[in-house]
Amino acid sequence: MRFLFVHQNFPGQFLHLVRHLLAAQKHDVVFIYEPNQNVIPGVRKITYQVPPRHEAAIHPDARDLEQAVARAGAVAKTARQLKALGFEPEIIIGHHGWGELLNLCDVWPPPRCSDTMSSTTTKRPDC
Repeated sequence: MRFLFVHQNFPGQFLHLVRHLLAAQKHDVVFIYEPNQNVIPGVRKITYQVPPRHEAAIHPDARDLEQAVARAGAVAKTARQLKALGFEPEIIIGHHGWGELLNLCDVWPPPRCSDTMSSTTTKRPDC
């Protein structure tokens, strides 16, 4: 099975799940993340870059939202590049709290997206 994990801090809370999948030696595990030095042999890692923040121009109450939207855009751009290379995940797993999963249904339509907070398929009204 082809798994795509998304989390800004690879491997995040998915360490044990990723290790379990790799131990089965029958899954393709890809991870989209912000650059860090963490390594799990067997995981294909693809980084994304969040544009720099201009906090002075952002209302203090909207800073987290702005960062989440920036992450969503950066992850979707990276996902489109991955798709162009022929990767089609059968399941997408991530933590929706960082905003990264927000635009992935624009790249790969549901029901592939799953979040770890509610363990349900992510649904957007326009998907």
